[in-house]
Amino acid sequence: MSRSRKKVAKCGFTTAVSEKEDKIASHRIYRRLTKNLLRFEFDGPFPEEPKVVSNWSFAKDGKRCFDPAFEPRLLRK
Repeated sequence: MSRSRKKVAKCGFTTAVSEKEDKIASHRIYRRLTKNLLRFEFDGPFPEEPKVVSNWSFAKDGKRCFDPAFEPRLLRK
């Protein structure tokens, strides 16, 4: 595993290391919403999670491709 490398040369736009806290908060909001819908005996279909919380508000704004010849350190896992 010491020589493992990424197969696709992509990385996040910002300096945020991870979106873990954003995902935790997003799942918490979704679980709270579904719990309230079940409590009030909602008959319709449940909303999908991406429609409840927008991932545009997360710490990373997306991914970009880079040239591994110029930035080989970004291929490390």
